[in-house]
Amino acid sequence: MNDPAIVTAAQRFSREEFASSYGWPFLVGEPSLSVPRTAMRTLVNAPALRGIDTILPDTHDEPAPATSHLLVLPVRKRQDVFPEMITIGRTANNDIVINDATVSKFHGFFRVVDDRLELVDAGSRNGTKVMGRALAPKQPMAVTPGTRIRFGTVDLVLHNPREAWDLIRARS
Repeated sequence: MNDPAIVTAAQRFSREEFASSYGWPFLVGEPSLSVPRTAMRTLVNAPALRGIDTILPDTHDEPAPATSHLLVLPVRKRQDVFPEMITIGRTANNDIVINDATVSKFHGFFRVVDDRLELVDAGSRNGTKVMGRALAPKQPMAVTPGTRIRFGTVDLVLHNPREAWDLIRARS
């Protein structure tokens, strides 16, 4: 989900001020999110509860945001758990939250190795693609600004802070 403070900062700060304040990369894309609209069957391992239709607690029946806005997601550590990785998924316990039905609860993660950024798919149900090629589960791939990444059906591009500022300002 977008951090309103980042969008506000991009509107208030110069390009250089924004880049010096936000020294991490950003995932930027169109917010064409896929959210389930009906009850889904949940498998339960309790005889009394088997076969009950429920709405998954981490999904919403809200309409997707208007396409005139950008989805701007900072690639940075926000949670205390798993300090060596920047987790990606649709639940709030991830560092990067993509609230989309095609994104797994824990979809994958970024990690910094020797001053380079790597992306790893955690064995997600709908997979991760980098520049159109499927990323093998648990196999790291180096990514750089300009890399197109697809989590499930959500297409994003990795940008440095200056490029993210340009995109935010162009849409404001």
